[in-house]
This record gives sequence, C-alpha cells and structure tokens, in this order.
Amino acid sequence: MFIEFTKCILAFLIWTLIAYCIHRAAHIRSKANLLWYIHKAHHQKDYKNQRPSWPQWYEYFFCFGTTRRTLDIWIVFVIPLIVVTTVVGGKSWTLLPLYYLYEVFLADTVVEHNPKITGAITRFLSIGQYHLKHHAKPRVNYSFFIPLWDYVFGTCDIPQENSPRRNVTLTASMGTSL
Repeated sequence: MFIEFTKCILAFLIWTLIAYCIHRAAHIRSKANLLWYIHKAHHQKDYKNQRPSWPQWYEYFFCFGTTRRTLDIWIVFVIPLIVVTTVVGGKSWTLLPLYYLYEVFLADTVVEHNPKITGAITRFLSIGQYHLKHHAKPRVNYSFFIPLWDYVFGTCDIPQENSPRRNVTLTASMGTSL
C-alpha cells in the first residue's frame, strides 16, 4: 500500500515537473516555437468576465473549443500524464481519472482563473490569483496544481493580498508582454 501511494506521489511530481517545463518552454517567443504559437491563445482569452458553469459538451471528450486550446491541454498535461503513469506503473494510473475530473469540471473558471480565490491557499495550490498573476506577468508562476516547481526554479511570485495590482487585467497578450 505504501509503495503504491509513493508511486502515485512520484508520478504526480514528475508529471507536474514536466508540465512546468513544457509550460515554461511555451513562453519562449519565437516563430520557430510551435509551443508558443499554441499556448499564446490561452493568454489571449478573456477570463475576467467568465463565471463557473457546467462544461460544454465537447469538453467531456477533452476538446476545449479550439484546436490550439485543445492541443495546449494535450501537450502540457494529457500526453505527459499518460507517459508518466505508464513508466511509473502501479496504481499511478489513478491520476488519469482524477485529472480528467479536474480538467473538465474545475480547471478553467472554477479554480484556475477564479479571481476570488486569494490568500494563503495560493501559497500551496496554483489556483486563483496565483495563476492569474501568471497572466499579468507571463514570466512567473508557471506551475500547475502546486507551486513547488516555481519555488525550486525561482519563478514564484506570490500575489499579495493587499496589493494594488491585485485586480490586474487578465487578458495580457503574450505577444506584447514577452
């Protein structure tokens, strides 16, 4: 039991490290960087006026509205998770259905891009204002789920509760901010 739990934790840490690295690579502005071309659509979306709602029918099939948004999710999360759980083995495959539930029902506007999520929780989870800070300053806060890799690689910028920049414009374009 302990070994299986350890495999799940190991798989999760490896997966989040890979997602961090791919996400960070996606912010290298270059005409030759296909990741940048795909990911910049995520930064051009207006999250400011969205409200949490039930997923669109196509999101249940892991399609996210446009080809670029779908590829972004698959390249950063889905394919690395499948590879990691296959290599680590054991019960690490349980991360797949957990990630599915997170991505379809929680990720977009419920937790990741929800400006109402502030405070101490954003020091331990990469949600709400933590992730939105990345939209305002694309050179920080690359981590997903947990900010561990931002702490390790020095790219962490914790949103300050009383900061006047707290209500930032969420539609910063990668083309002008990088």
